[in-house]
Amino acid sequence: YVAPTLTPDQEKANAVINKINTIGIVTSASKTVIEEARAAYDALTDTQKDLVTNLATLTAAETKLAELLSAAMPFANGDKVVIYAPAYNKALSSTAAATYYQAGVDVTLTDGNMTGYGETELWIAVINSDGTVSFQQNGKNLGLADANSSMSLGAVNDKWELIYLGDGLYLLKNVVRGNYMEWYASKGNWSTYNSASAANDK
Repeated sequence: YVAPTLTPDQEKANAVINKINTIGIVTSASKTVIEEARAAYDALTDTQKDLVTNLATLTAAETKLAELLSAAMPFANGDKVVIYAPAYNKALSSTAAATYYQAGVDVTLTDGNMTGYGETELWIAVINSDGTVSFQQNGKNLGLADANSSMSLGAVNDKWELIYLGDGLYLLKNVVRGNYMEWYASKGNWSTYNSASAANDK
C-alpha cells in the first residue's frame, strides 16, 4: 500500500487542524493556545483555509474564552476569603496537617451562605500589580517552595493566578511552579499538583 501524497496546501491546512485539536476544554488558561491557533489559521491562503475542517471548533473556543475572561475577579483587594473545594466542602486552613501539609475544615454552603470556618480559614486577598493574587494570614503569604507540592505561609512562590471555570468556580494556579491547589481527598489534606487534568478539575 502506498499512501497518497498530500499537496502542500493540505499539509499547511492539516498543521492548523492539529493545532486547533489541541485546544481541548476551554478555561481562561487556554488563551495562548487559542490565539496561536487563530494566528496560524489567519496566515493560510484562502485555498488552504477551505481545507480546514474544524474551524467551528476554533470559533467556539474563542467565544467561550471571551466569556471566561469577562468574568470579574470575585473579590476586592483586602477582602477576607475562604478557599474551599466544593466537591468535598473542605476549606483550606493555615493549620498544619501531618508534617508538611495544610489541614482542611468542613464547611457548609446553604443558599450562598457558608458556615463552619474560623479565623484559620480566613485569608486576606492581596491583588498584586500584575493581576495575580496572594493569600495572607498574620502578614505572611501562602506559597510554595521551589520543590515539593506542599504549601506554607511565607514560602517564596506566593503569587496565584485565578482561572475561571464557569459556574462561579475558580482554580488557583501558582504562577511560578504551575501547580494547582487541591484537596487531596485520599490523604486528607490540602496540597498542590500539576497535570493536564488539573486545568479542568473542579
